[in-house]
Amino acid sequence: MAVDGANTLFVNVHVGGIVRCDDTGPSPTLDIHADVHQVIADPSVEGRVLAACARGLGQSTDGRVFTYRDDGLHAPYCRAVTLTGDTVLISASTGPRSTHARLYRSDLTSGPFEHCGNGLPDWFDDNLDTHCLTVHDGSVYAGHAGTVWRSDDQGGTWAEIASGLPGITCLA
Repeated sequence: MAVDGANTLFVNVHVGGIVRCDDTGPSPTLDIHADVHQVIADPSVEGRVLAACARGLGQSTDGRVFTYRDDGLHAPYCRAVTLTGDTVLISASTGPRSTHARLYRSDLTSGPFEHCGNGLPDWFDDNLDTHCLTVHDGSVYAGHAGTVWRSDDQGGTWAEIASGLPGITCLA
């Protein structure tokens, strides 16, 4: 679930769609065929909603109509998404049981996605999963297979900050 700058609630039905809930009640925005894995909203901007979908990044500026972006991704299947400033980061892979996954970053409004390297593995051996990518106090955190990385420059460079942990299923 995510809340935008107008206190509108967006509820993601995992591997389904997104329902928008405001003072007028619930209404669907993306249907079940969008295969949404995670939804986030910018809490400071009305209608800015992002979704990691099987078709790439679902993006809305009004909280009702979504467009998809996958330019620069090696494959469009996305599981995790976060926003830091005007930069969006998203995980992409070849599918739900992928052995080729990567983390990407792009300007929020346009341009191709660029592979995040510089301290991250070139490839992850499976998906960097839903809720394993987050922002806290201006830093971006990514967790995968018992390791956590941090970026202090919106995903440009990364440093490993913990390893040998049990499997990571969520960062908060």
